[in-house]
Amino acid sequence: MKNNYHISTLEPFPNELFMELFEYFNSYTIYFSFFGINRRINAIIKYCPLYGDLNEVTRKKFIQYCSQILPMIDKKNLISLKVTNSQYARALVYDDMIEKFSFIRSLVFKNVKILVIKQLFIKIPHIKQHLIFISIEHSGSKATYNHNEWPLIGLLISDQMLSLKRLELKWFWPEFILPNVSTPSTIEYLTASDGWTVKQLIQFLKYLPKLKRLITNIKEEKDGSDGEFEHILIVSRMLVYHLELRGSYYSSLYTIKCLFQCFSQLVVFWSGCTQNITVMHSSEWERLISKYLPLLVKLYLHITLYGDSASSLVVEDVLPKTDFWIKRKWSLEYIKFDDQVYCIVKPYKTI
Repeated sequence: MKNNYHISTLEPFPNELFMELFEYFNSYTIYFSFFGINRRINAIIKYCPLYGDLNEVTRKKFIQYCSQILPMIDKKNLISLKVTNSQYARALVYDDMIEKFSFIRSLVFKNVKILVIKQLFIKIPHIKQHLIFISIEHSGSKATYNHNEWPLIGLLISDQMLSLKRLELKWFWPEFILPNVSTPSTIEYLTASDGWTVKQLIQFLKYLPKLKRLITNIKEEKDGSDGEFEHILIVSRMLVYHLELRGSYYSSLYTIKCLFQCFSQLVVFWSGCTQNITVMHSSEWERLISKYLPLLVKLYLHITLYGDSASSLVVEDVLPKTDFWIKRKWSLEYIKFDDQVYCIVKPYKTI
């Protein structure tokens, strides 16, 4: 930071331009690069929203940030905190300066242990009232985490999180820490990277009545009786309109059928799956979509088949026999090499 005040070549620019410029920098960069140029810029900095992104801060400058910069910042101006270094997270949370982040609306923790996250909510409990976006990646194996020790997932979907709209979760299946009754959770967007079965997913989503968009991984659903699955459908009324399935943990038509039954309000569906020749048949997708997804507008599929199954596949046998795809303005393409077959579906490009 600069100690002497002087008139700079930046002086002719209006305050609004500086405010817009500072939106592209985190609080660390703003204070080290701009604070101290002159009184006017100092005043602008003190009133602009600040991002607490400590992702690329060196250890020396992290200490300087905590000891010199944070004390100067009005806590109502800090609107986010992002920490991907476990040592930084621990040092910050256990320091009194963590109170400066009481009014943040966005929280990103990666490679952070559960006890550090717990301490954050203990030291600044009213943070729960302001958070709109949370992204948490748990550090540690499933064996080292006791769900009963502190119910983080239960907290995140509870009525204590008054403003939370978007949740990104890299976590284990939270079967031991869910409440027994539905919650008034306000979450509308959920990204959950752990591979859940459809039944586990539905059991979790019934606590998120306002969920609209879901990005997740799905494990293979074991074939079961329709009656068993209907019981889950009775207690679940999914209003999700956008579903994206990442990874390739599933490949059966039964799993797809279960998904479509649960998410019958889908408008957008994105998926990739592998290693099952039955899902390469366009007629199977026509049947399932026609029966379960009457509102679907956009479909994105990337299905891959390898090995002997791919070599033996005759593309003409799986091509569409109806105008189903044309009516919906979806392009369907099969690409075959020696031992690989790709099925790619996407909406027509609009000019």
